Amino acid sequence: MPSTDIRLRFALPALFACLAWACAEDPSPPPLQPVPCEPPNRTLTPFTQPTRPADYHPSFSLDTFATTLPILVIDTYGADIVDEPKITAILEVFDASNPAALNRLSHPPTQRARIGIEIRGYSSQSAPKRQFSLAFHDANGKDQPRPFVGLPSAADWVLSATHSDLTMIRNPLTYTLAAALPRWSPRTRHVEVFLNTSGASLSPADYLGLFVITERVQRDPNRVDLPRVDSTLPPDANAYLFEFTQRENIWIHAPWFCGPYSGIKLTFVYPKTPNVQQKDYAQQRFTLLEEALFAHRCQDFARAVDLDVFADYHLFNELVLNVDAFRRSLFIQAHPNAPLLLWPLWDFDLAYRENHPGELTTWTTAMRVWAHHALHCATYRRVLLQRWTDLRQGPLATATIDHTIDTLASAIRPAALRNIERWPTALAENGYTPTTPADLAFDTEIEALRTFLHTRAAWMDANLPAIEPSPYTGW
Repeated sequence: MPSTDIRLRFALPALFACLAWACAEDPSPPPLQPVPCEPPNRTLTPFTQPTRPADYHPSFSLDTFATTLPILVIDTYGADIVDEPKITAILEVFDASNPAALNRLSHPPTQRARIGIEIRGYSSQSAPKRQFSLAFHDANGKDQPRPFVGLPSAADWVLSATHSDLTMIRNPLTYTLAAALPRWSPRTRHVEVFLNTSGASLSPADYLGLFVITERVQRDPNRVDLPRVDSTLPPDANAYLFEFTQRENIWIHAPWFCGPYSGIKLTFVYPKTPNVQQKDYAQQRFTLLEEALFAHRCQDFARAVDLDVFADYHLFNELVLNVDAFRRSLFIQAHPNAPLLLWPLWDFDLAYRENHPGELTTWTTAMRVWAHHALHCATYRRVLLQRWTDLRQGPLATATIDHTIDTLASAIRPAALRNIERWPTALAENGYTPTTPADLAFDTEIEALRTFLHTRAAWMDANLPAIEPSPYTGW
């Protein structure tokens, strides 16, 4: 056991630091007020595949098309792609896996497979350029894990469109920076896609643009590595993966329950079909968390969640002004005899709001219900400040951010320019005229992204020590 002198040497600085706001606990916690758990009531609206702009005239032929990125050719043999169910299609991949080599459609495909494909997303389904979920299938239509464009084997994948992001790197940038931490973050690969839904031969007009292949958040040894659920064990001896979200389509198709004091709906990602005891255990565990959080019982809150991981989730989302933070796409792992983990990060399409300079000097998460109550706890504020200090010396150091932006942008630049020419409506959505040259728009957006992160990080450096919970305005 450390000597008394050693303990005092480390305790006294913390004691003096606690005279400041950053260590002052809330003297008057609010009373607990349960809220109703409203069932989902949304009827799903089917969507068809993206329509090709009438004025799109590719500047290339199939024979001359060449790229350093993998090429995907998806053929539905005349069928439309909809939002559920997945339809059957054939996927061909052209990927030399050599950064110095060019991939061409005239080369033999490096992979050919049967897949199921459907439109995915929520708000993104209204965009001209839609995103997709795809799954590798065997001859019987069953999921079959396979490696894909150099990423570890899995059956299910996301083909992300990121229509409004002219840089095409917001999600890959965030996941790459987070991958430096000792826990899994989704891996990505930029690809160029041709989609043939006509039933005729492939043509240049089938070019769909630049997409991001992304690993799905799911239980998998290469992703969220949870032990397989054993229903013969007590429910607290198993591991679980949850998501809380506002998306009604997920609530309808997955078992769900509510946070009793937030009204937040949480769905089971794993297991997909929990038994009654497992559902009851999940409800009890989140009830204990929210009781501690909403009553500002900070020691109980610190036992219920891993504060370091909670802080990392909080800080990454705060840095990039993610409007979905603590509202949607928040994944939570529950392991036996361990605090909850708010990880991995997911979905930054609506983050990096560099076109809203007034928001650079505000806290975007402090009014979210979980973050609002967490910030009343001095212990959490200290952890938040320490984790920010650590992150700024590691994955969120300015030099690391710049290097990652440069690496991603240089790898995709020619494809990003083709993508802007393919989807010119994205120019107007970002404040450009329809005649703005693609190279000017892309280069301007990359530098705006860099400036945004420099400015935002510097503001957080100066202001995080005095962060306070903002008035709660709804989750």
